[in-house]
Amino acid sequence: QVFDCSPRSGDGNWYMDQEPSRKCFTGPYWIRLCTGALLALFVYVLAIPTGTLMFLHRHRRSLSDPRSPAWLLSPLTGRFEPGFYFWEVVLTARKVLITGVTIFFTKRLLLQILILFALYLLSMG
Repeated sequence: QVFDCSPRSGDGNWYMDQEPSRKCFTGPYWIRLCTGALLALFVYVLAIPTGTLMFLHRHRRSLSDPRSPAWLLSPLTGRFEPGFYFWEVVLTARKVLITGVTIFFTKRLLLQILILFALYLLSMG
């Protein structure tokens, strides 16, 4: 809901729904808000899953060895067969997509339902 904006009739500007006195897409507040959101998006959506996948791939042969640094991630990978360690990253990506859809499509309930249903179907098959 932080990023929800609506047009106000008359002046043609968009204003934040949570704080109607602030214009969207302009001003230093909006720039700081978007900068922080993009940084968090990069770190949590791209950097951490990619780093985890690279780490797991590098240590894929020693995932079950207690002396290996990858063994620390065994709670994440232990439920998968040895060649399928990467599925933890796939599951994390699915969770990120579900969370993103529910955050960024708050006013479009039908679109939200359709995207979440499509994600559900993709994860089933």
